Amino acid sequence: MPALPLPAAAVELGISEPTLRRWLRQGAPVTRQGRRGRGRVALVDPVAVRRWRAPGKAAGIDAQVLAAELPELLAAAVWQTFVTITGPHKRPCAGELAAAWFVMTHAALDRLREHDAAVPELAALPESIARLQKIAHR
Repeated sequence: MPALPLPAAAVELGISEPTLRRWLRQGAPVTRQGRRGRGRVALVDPVAVRRWRAPGKAAGIDAQVLAAELPELLAAAVWQTFVTITGPHKRPCAGELAAAWFVMTHAALDRLREHDAAVPELAALPESIARLQKIAHR
């Protein structure tokens, strides 16, 4: 579908012009930015805007892909933090870091689920988090 002027694009999308303008301010794709003067209207591709607004997309990122990668990414950061700790407080920190990972991961997955209900629950603990739990319980 070709790019359309704002009023026609709003009709095609089934929304009001003010809503489309708000979406454009929030980052919806625009084919050509409008300027003052005759023939200088903004053009919007309704198909691109629909993709931008598609369920399961959080700021242009696939929520399910992010949910699959997030637990390991956070676990790697938590493990790296644990490795840098020295002294007698290292073992007690292991349990606290594992608990912090759990809270952060579930909070992030819950937030992603607000954008895409198909985001799955956490399936398994990453190996590094399981290792932290074992260290804490020694």
